[in-house]
Order: sequence, then structure tokens, then C-alpha cells
Amino acid sequence: MIRIAVDMTPCVSGGANGGVLTATEEMLRGMSQWEGFEFVLITNHSNHEMLAHMDTDRMNRVNIDSDEHAVVSGSTPAVSKLGIIKRSFGNRAKLFSKADLHILPRPIIRWLYRHKAGYYNLANALSHHAMRIVKPVIKAVIAYGIYRRFIVRRQHVEEVARKYVAKEVIQTASGKSEQNQKCDLSALLGARIDLLYCPFTAINFYDSRIPIVPVLNDILHAYHPYFLPRNEVQHRIDHYDKINRIKPFIISISEFARRTYIETYNYPEERIVTIPLSVQNRFDSHSEKQCEQALDEMQLLNKLFILYPANTWPHKNHEALLIAFAMYTTENPERNLILTLTGCDVGGNNRLSTIAEHMGIKERIRFLGYVSDIQLAALMRSCYYLIFPSLFEGFGIPLAEAMKADTTVLCSALASMPEVCGDCAFYFDPRDPADICKGMIYIDRHPEEVNAKKKRFPEQLMKFDADESLSAYKKFFEELTEKTGGASET
Repeated sequence: MIRIAVDMTPCVSGGANGGVLTATEEMLRGMSQWEGFEFVLITNHSNHEMLAHMDTDRMNRVNIDSDEHAVVSGSTPAVSKLGIIKRSFGNRAKLFSKADLHILPRPIIRWLYRHKAGYYNLANALSHHAMRIVKPVIKAVIAYGIYRRFIVRRQHVEEVARKYVAKEVIQTASGKSEQNQKCDLSALLGARIDLLYCPFTAINFYDSRIPIVPVLNDILHAYHPYFLPRNEVQHRIDHYDKINRIKPFIISISEFARRTYIETYNYPEERIVTIPLSVQNRFDSHSEKQCEQALDEMQLLNKLFILYPANTWPHKNHEALLIAFAMYTTENPERNLILTLTGCDVGGNNRLSTIAEHMGIKERIRFLGYVSDIQLAALMRSCYYLIFPSLFEGFGIPLAEAMKADTTVLCSALASMPEVCGDCAFYFDPRDPADICKGMIYIDRHPEEVNAKKKRFPEQLMKFDADESLSAYKKFFEELTEKTGGASET
């Protein structure tokens, strides 16, 4: 029996992970059918129940934030750290919780709790002059508490977690020796683990005794760092720096992502393989009646609309699309076309709505936000075409989903998009709104070419066959576990 741990701690609800979460869940559902394999999903308090639907006979969840585990990952959806820390230390908001009484000297803590009501009354009764004396004392006590909390406490945490944590010296690129925390993953999860699978790229749990397989989704921060917050860029740099020092075998979701990673980081070519994402089946179970009902609820039934499903991240290039759409409506005033935008609002909808209002096209745009699978299925099947002006993608899942739904694709000619769509899509330069508008008009005027491209969809989709992807993953995992000493005992 081969037992694989899957790091799901970075995943969050509401679509903030983009298409990575849905693709990962779809892949794991297929993996759960493998004979001779067991999967342990590593979760935390924020997503443990959210992933309950993943439970099967061969797949279960372990909440590392539960009290029965002494150590947990230090990762959050946006910030991940290599190594492990004690659970109570992770909740920094509770500076003065009962669990942290040790942050101040015990006599002071006992006095404060004993005279809780009394010192409030005393503080209110103090005069202005007395406060001049009390304030420096309070500041000194707080400073000492912070010192206890973040310095002495950290030392105590390391002592408690010592049975799980060891030190390993790794030579950095500059030649300096650096100590990385590593954990006994099997001890942490309560079962022998043969391999750690990291579908969200970051290695949050490092155990040098087992193979670690991160999935390379993209290196947006290396090509367009200005699209990301400064701290997010630094976090990504740290993640990839750790990967480049550990040198694990990496699975890339596209040949574009693999090539750019090798070129950027001079990574050994033999240690990174491409296994394309498979076309997901999450839309197949919804009937036409359900889709019609969903469209009616969104007030799009029997309406002519185009669809752009993407979170409002800057590299998704919504602004250029709005400009192109305004140009299109100006040139085609009789064409009652609606632009439908879906995806998690990560701070861009208000800005986009203001832009649309200034350009006079707000009434033709629907901001639907994060939608359910049945709503997205209805939109994907019924839209006039899918438009995708992204500036950078590691793959582009909606493109493959659109082709599977027999929907015309008009998309960016940059990054991985041509690899995913081949000659089945209409392309434009996403940096030029006029070129985007030109592509929209071209589809209107060339229906015969639209039909010709649709006929090539099945051949292109064969490259993203789910069974082929699952077989490649299974073979890859089996080969890695064989190299490191075989499989777990059942």
C-alpha cells in the first residue's frame, strides 16, 4: 500500500485559489479510485469541513489544527513557511488568552484576575497627574509581555516540538550554510507516509526521508511582479527558493510553465515533467433544465452574452476587455451583446464598475461574482463565446472547459493559451484593446470559420484526457516511491 499525503492547507473557500482548487479536487477524485493507494489530505481549521466531500474509503482528512497534534504548518492561503510550529503559537491575535498567561510574570497575572473589577475602577479614578506615572509602567509591562510572547515563547515552542523537528544543513546558491526546519510527517499525521504531494506548489512540510512532489502552476511573480502585492512577491520568491534548494521532482501543468521555470531558475530538466491538467467533468452532471433555471435566476435566459470567468486579479486584464467592449458597442450599437464577468472579487469589481460607468457600458455588463458549478455550467454552455484576455497563465482551465462545452473561444495569444487551444481558438493581442475588439467583430462576421474550429475541439481535447493524466500521475508516484524504499505496510 502506497500512502500519499496531500497538502491542502493553502486552499480556501470562495474561489480565491482560482482554478487550482477545482483542478486539484477533480484530480484527487480520480486518484481515489486507484487500487493499492491511500491518501491523507492535510487540512487546517479553516478548510477541514470544506473538504469533507473528498472523503472516500481510500482518502481521509487530518486536521493538523486539532488538539491531538502538537505541531502544524505555518502556512496561510497567501503566506506559507517551510517547517512547522506549535498550534497555539500560530494564533497571534490572542495575545492575552488564558492559554498564554505566561506572557507576563505570574504574580501580576494572578493579581490582575483577582482584582479584575477593582483595577478598572482604580484606573477610572486616577487623576491626570497620576496617569503620567502609570502610563510608562503600562508601556513597560506591555513591552515585557511582547518580549515574552514572541521571544521566550518561541523558544518554548521549539522545545515542545523537538520530537517532530530536526535540523538539516543545506548549501545555498551563495555557498552559505542554512538550517531548514523539517518535520517527521509520518509522526505528525499518525501513519507512515511514502510521498508528499503539494498541488499548491509551496512545500509547507519538509521531510527529507520521503519524496516531495510540488505542482508547478505558474511563475507569474518572475514575469509580472507588478501584478502582485510586494509581500506576495516575496513569499513566492521564498517558496521557489526553497524548492530550488531542495531540488524535488516537479510536475508542471503545461509545457509553457515547465520551459519558463527551467529558463528562469536554471532547474535540472530531468527533475521536472509535464503532465497537463485534464478537462474537468464538474459540469457534466447538470441537466439542460437545471441550466435553464440557473440562467433565468441570473436574468440571462435567451440573452446574447459573452463570458469571462476569472478572478479580478490585475493580470487577468479586465480593464483592457472593458475598453475593447466599449469600442465594440460603439461600432455595433444594434448588437445587444452582454459582457458577463464571473469570479472571486479580490478587490477589483468596484474599480471595474466605475470604469464601465464612465465609458457608458455599465448597463451591458453583469458582475456575477463567484458562481456555483451549475451556474458556471449554464453560462459556459449558453454563452455566445468565451473571451479570455489574460496576460499570463500557467494553463488556462476555462479554455479547455469551453471547448468541452462546444463553446467558441476567443483568447489571448500569450503564455500557455496557444498550447491549450491549438488552432481551435481565435487569438488576439491582450495588450491592445483594438485587437480584442477586432477579434470580437471577426467572430460575428465569420460563422463558417467558427464552426470549422469547433469541429477540431475533440482532437485538441484528447491532449487533456483525464484517464491519461491520471495514468501519468500514478506511474510517476509509483516510480518515486520505489526509488525511496518501497510502499507502506497496510
